[in-house]
Amino acid sequence: MRYASLATALMPCLLSAPIAPQTNGAAPASVEVSDVTCPAPLSPSAYREPPDLYVWKLPPTVNGDPEVILSVHNDGARFCYTYRTADGRILVAPTLRVHPSERFALRIVNDIKGQSPGETVPADHLPPCKPMPMPNIPALGHTGYLHHVQYTRAMQMTPDDANIHLHGFEGAASDENVFLSTLSTPMHACEYHITIPATQPVGTYFYHTHVHGASQLEVLGGLTGAWIVDPPTPPLARTDEHVVVIRDPGFVYPSQKANAIFDAAGRHLVMKPVQQPIPYDPFSPPAVPSDVPVQTAAISLDRKGCEGLFPAVQPTINGVMAPATIDVPVGRTQLFRLINSSFGYAKLVRLRDHSGRNLPLAVVSRDGVPVGNDSSAPMSQYVETESVLLPAAGRADIAITRTSEGTLTLYGDHFCTGVFNATSVKADLLTIRFTKTTLPAATIASRKVAEDAPAAALLSYIRAHKNAVRRRAITFTVYAVPGAGPAVGRRAFMITDTTNRDFQEHPYWPVFGKSDAPTNPDVIVKQGTVEEWYLFNATLESHSFHIHQMAFAEENDPSGVPVMLDTIFIPQGKALPNRAEPAYPLVKPSLTKVIMDFRHVPKGTFVFHCHVLTHEDLGMMATIRVE
Repeated sequence: MRYASLATALMPCLLSAPIAPQTNGAAPASVEVSDVTCPAPLSPSAYREPPDLYVWKLPPTVNGDPEVILSVHNDGARFCYTYRTADGRILVAPTLRVHPSERFALRIVNDIKGQSPGETVPADHLPPCKPMPMPNIPALGHTGYLHHVQYTRAMQMTPDDANIHLHGFEGAASDENVFLSTLSTPMHACEYHITIPATQPVGTYFYHTHVHGASQLEVLGGLTGAWIVDPPTPPLARTDEHVVVIRDPGFVYPSQKANAIFDAAGRHLVMKPVQQPIPYDPFSPPAVPSDVPVQTAAISLDRKGCEGLFPAVQPTINGVMAPATIDVPVGRTQLFRLINSSFGYAKLVRLRDHSGRNLPLAVVSRDGVPVGNDSSAPMSQYVETESVLLPAAGRADIAITRTSEGTLTLYGDHFCTGVFNATSVKADLLTIRFTKTTLPAATIASRKVAEDAPAAALLSYIRAHKNAVRRRAITFTVYAVPGAGPAVGRRAFMITDTTNRDFQEHPYWPVFGKSDAPTNPDVIVKQGTVEEWYLFNATLESHSFHIHQMAFAEENDPSGVPVMLDTIFIPQGKALPNRAEPAYPLVKPSLTKVIMDFRHVPKGTFVFHCHVLTHEDLGMMATIRVE
């Protein structure tokens, strides 16, 4: 990957960007339904644009703020957010378009079990929501990472609660409080008051449910949508940008094999003797035994763990089974806002031409942040790369233009996911057909990425202030949970601050007092500080690290160029032979370094977690308080 000028990217491509004012609140080719249903995926066909809601044009509440009312519905295994327009139309998973510094009300109405009264009452008649209580499940203590004590709780929830998380939002945690439950009031509705920070980067974000214990099933069922922060003057006509929401509408678990694996792992965990903790360097930990026996899973270590245990599924693009097909004009820049809204499947995205030759990608934004940090001209700079790895919840804005007719294809390529992840297979996502047009071409002035771009500046800062930057070790671990039940519910996933040598592992388990925030944060940081986090993966499966309310700088990008992200792929640890117990290989933790800048993060309590939602639901989430 390298920084380059847009004028030389993707030859023979030319970037063009006439500015077209928005004249109404409707997007081209909007998806609408006549009644409240959650549509099933369509067969491969033409690309369909999600409907737009320009929030600043919506009717205000009694408090004077524009209001978005999203209702959550359920049709069997399918879930969806819906919006009812003033003329009675129902829009499924609309794209919320906002501006920096904008304030609006966001109401989530829970209609999963039937129509609730919360959709139609005035905003000032809604009682405040309360946090979702945790179930009364006893903790079981076992020997864990480096022989420290780990406490497991086998948690499973039914998908009947609902809330929302504005993924990538950098405002106050109290604005979009993910601890709240719509079932905590008789209205079954929560009203959030959102203020988009003036410093929020313009770009692509997405919203999704964040109900602990049920996030996987609800996101898998469709509870996701896009939200876009637009600059005051859009660089492209609306018809030249495309919101591409990638979902995986299925999940296959090989139950017989999984049951055998976790039966053996559970028995092994119970039989482990309690031992003294192993002395260790938090920033250079030793290899530790795997939690599950790879021999039982019939997995060979010499295959490098690239054969995932879970079969692949065919993704959808905006509700259409991939590959969808889109026709675009020759000679005009097309911006593809790629959102991997999968509950857990990562995508290695590449671009090829009709002959099968791979082409470079011009990436103008990652996880909502323009690569050059210029929100006034977000497409004026780009990074050229052969591929983009989108973990679950990752996003990338890609600019593509051709000067002649032809076909290009965005596809997901095979890559190593890890022993106990979904199998990664090569699959087409979007077929792009460039056709003649009568519209005039235009160009965008381009320049190199500034040397003081956010990620590069943070990397320079920590190198110049080594003594002022705190290092913190965060470790991903997984354990079998002894007992009966479905295999997927018999694992405990944990993410732990292992910097202090007296750590104890435990799944996410917040305690609430009189406030809406947990009283037992796992990590406490000071506002105004910068920290370097060492993310260690001591498991044979990959993860996806995400933290709320902020973006961070990745140090270890394969290109050597740091980038700003809010979600990052965490590769599996390296399996090594274990002479003491050959069935349980040693795992040398993988290391991913990120720079956390708390100088501009609002005070409050929020969460960080694995965005493979099966892992999150089963405990791989922790709370952090900025004070």
